[in-house]
Amino acid sequence: MISKIQSVGLVAAMLLAGGAPPAVAQDAMPGYVQLSFCNHMSDTVYLALSYKDKPGSSNWVVEGWKQINSNSCFKITVPNDGMIYDYAEMPGQGDWGGDFMLCVERPGPFKRINTADYTCDDEDLVGFGEIDAKGSSAKTVNYNP
Repeated sequence: MISKIQSVGLVAAMLLAGGAPPAVAQDAMPGYVQLSFCNHMSDTVYLALSYKDKPGSSNWVVEGWKQINSNSCFKITVPNDGMIYDYAEMPGQGDWGGDFMLCVERPGPFKRINTADYTCDDEDLVGFGEIDAKGSSAKTVNYNP
């Protein structure tokens, strides 16, 4: 069985923009958290995320699929004023998620502002896990065997 282990750590690197604010040093980004999603598996992991589009906003972005190769990490900077949601899968081998149901698009890539009336087929409705980012400057999520 695949488990999802989350750990918190400070990251002192330049940030990847990836649809987020411009890449600058983390301490210059009040209101944002740098998330690192690290794949410790032998195969590629595909990641979908949901996060607020800017601090204090009520708009939620849902996007995917970020490809994370074996033994590497994907970094993104997003607002840190609440929960961030993630769903990851390794096709044919397992997935990581939770109980927060959101629609994904296959095959992707996709990126949208989530709306209350957005619908999808059951096979594209998946359970995202919660990452509590409120007030954090950096967090790491590890995908382990």
